[in-house]
Amino acid sequence: MTPRDYFLKVFVEPYTPLKREQTPEDMSRAVVFLVSEDAKNITGQALSVDGGSLIELTMKYMEYKEEGKKYYADKERKADRYV
Repeated sequence: MTPRDYFLKVFVEPYTPLKREQTPEDMSRAVVFLVSEDAKNITGQALSVDGGSLIELTMKYMEYKEEGKKYYADKERKADRYV
């Protein structure tokens, strides 16, 4: 397994609903939209171009918290874990 495959398997696929990493093109499309006339009424917002990973992690955290489990950072795998 290459380092890239490991990154996709451990960090991207489990935590991103779209099951793919975000690209520079994804970011640039968001910027192009925000500077366009279509976004003229959007002000003071934080836009997460992350394929849904922020909400995915938030939902997982809330589910585990409701079950009384503890959240911790797995230092060996350098990934977030719930127990």
